[in-house]
Amino acid sequence: MVPLVRIVPDARQTRVMASLDQAQLSSLGDGIDDLARRVAALAEQLDGGANSDGANALYEAERSLRMATRAIERARRALPA
Repeated sequence: MVPLVRIVPDARQTRVMASLDQAQLSSLGDGIDDLARRVAALAEQLDGGANSDGANALYEAERSLRMATRAIERARRALPA
């Protein structure tokens, strides 16, 4: 009979991985937040003119990007410290 070997994860490795994940999620959130600001600025330029449909679509895109930023922040907070 082959003896069973129990593998215990290294706590240091887990912390390093969580730290890398935290950094990646933070970077993604910052990038999405930047895109949301740029989309909002473009929507403001188009708003009120003949391009109000385009502005409305961009405002909708901005809202979606803001929701994505919040979702990434929730994921980041859910990771082990």
